[in-house]
Amino acid sequence: FDPTSQSSSSPTTLSNDNEGVLGGRNLAFGSGSYDLSTLSYDRLLFVAREKLSFTGDLVFSVGQSSNVETELLLLSAGGISFAPQTSIAYQGNSLGLGSFDAVEVVDVDLYAVDEISIRSLDRVVLNNVSLKTSGNGVHDAIELLAHQEIAVDNLIFNENIKRIAMEAQTVNLSNLNFPNGSEVKLNSAYGAIDGKYPNFNNIMW
Repeated sequence: FDPTSQSSSSPTTLSNDNEGVLGGRNLAFGSGSYDLSTLSYDRLLFVAREKLSFTGDLVFSVGQSSNVETELLLLSAGGISFAPQTSIAYQGNSLGLGSFDAVEVVDVDLYAVDEISIRSLDRVVLNNVSLKTSGNGVHDAIELLAHQEIAVDNLIFNENIKRIAMEAQTVNLSNLNFPNGSEVKLNSAYGAIDGKYPNFNNIMW
């Protein structure tokens, strides 16, 4: 997508809840500012059948009043790829990323006003990633959900985040600090080892 281009086409309406969707076999987003307010949807989905890719510094603006809840979902039936040093800032409430395949987020910064969610029907891998919210949202929450595994190495949260949830059959965490005073829920298939949880430096198959 070229953020400077003007298209006469509009998203398909999904329901009466002011939702819209833009889809294609492959979707690629480059650096730039994307004004989503021109699409007139509060909840917008970008959906790729094969691959969804992001490069550079991207800002998605909504330009709506503060009393309107806005959500941007970036979904792929195949993979999602991020060029190194990519940053995605969503100026609306909730930013979601999801894929049927594994989601590997490496050297990436993500921002949303209130919530960030990353989901996979396979694995979620975060390496050298920062996840930030504004501190002015209702939830200021982060959610990571995978069917198989969540693998985290060097993850940075800002101090505004109040709630963090991670759920997978296996949750492997290293090099991260949870914000002081935040509520953290870590759910794995087997739970505690010898009654102790989290189980740092321990593995149960």
